Amino acid sequence: MAERPAPEGPLTTSLINYHHGDLRECLPPSLVRDVLAMVERLNALHPGLVPGTATVAAPVIERIFPDIELSDDLESSIPGLYFVGDSSSKIIGITYGAATGMAAARSVLRRRAGLATVTGGDR
Repeated sequence: MAERPAPEGPLTTSLINYHHGDLRECLPPSLVRDVLAMVERLNALHPGLVPGTATVAAPVIERIFPDIELSDDLESSIPGLYFVGDSSSKIIGITYGAATGMAAARSVLRRRAGLATVTGGDR
């Protein structure tokens, strides 16, 4: 998807029935950009989490709740309500769930640290 040459040798996967191909041929450019942006964000949270040789298998991009907007740290338009992992309506997977949970936790900790500074103690 990142328009890099495929690694030499046979590609491996744990999938039973698969076909390797260029997803750019079957996905609209906006979805390709979204997947690549997601990889960049995951690698920003934990460098090297998604290597350049990673295989993208059947990306699922959903919007179950289109009326709820999420911030960069996955806080909803309802303050204090975060949507992480599968409930973020983005993709499914334990790695994504862990990374988005960490992003939300960091946001809560930053907010808590800011409140402690303003109120002079923990809440």
